[in-house]
Amino acid sequence: MEKNDVLDFLASNPDILLEIVGEILEKCRNNIDQTSIVQSKKQLIEISKTIDRLESTGITVPDELRNLKSSLLAASNDNNQDQTRYEMIINGLNDLCSKYKLNGHPKPRGRKRSSDNDSPVRHGRLTPRNTLIRAIVQVMEQMGNSGQKREIHNRLEDVLAGVLNSEDYELDSSGQVTWHHQADWARMYMAQVGILKNDSPRGIWELSTNYQKLMDELK
Repeated sequence: MEKNDVLDFLASNPDILLEIVGEILEKCRNNIDQTSIVQSKKQLIEISKTIDRLESTGITVPDELRNLKSSLLAASNDNNQDQTRYEMIINGLNDLCSKYKLNGHPKPRGRKRSSDNDSPVRHGRLTPRNTLIRAIVQVMEQMGNSGQKREIHNRLEDVLAGVLNSEDYELDSSGQVTWHHQADWARMYMAQVGILKNDSPRGIWELSTNYQKLMDELK
């Protein structure tokens, strides 16, 4: 069948379309083992703390312990990706329902600012940098003190749900959502002052061994 034929068929048989969508969602949800995710995160946090304690006292960290952390982090990222895909489908369906609702209006996805400067942290109603920093640390602690940039961004939006405002969701001159850009600038600052490690692999953010002391000094 051609694509248009498939679309015509599904449009004429919405019950079949809903059944297919339901099966996809059920399959995605079954891939998310919440119990395993919680247990892995707890273990990852404890191992990360143990490694930090060893490093802070000058004791060599066994390769086995580092390898176990890497394995748990990889497994956590896989679980997070499954959950992200599931939430992406749910959110996408909600957006489509809002967009095509009869007598409804599409939800704005962000508007381009009339002007944009090069300052890493703009003034005005944007969420302050220190607020972003504290949220980033909170998210990374939940992830075992390290994680991939994309996953951290995804979790940040939930943590900052009651904080981010309309200006944070505006698009900058590059077409990027402003608060995403601001979070990346905050990450660079955190690496400069030592809250984050500055030698992490590309795309990976890692808290330093003395990040808690530096956070206490953050004003």
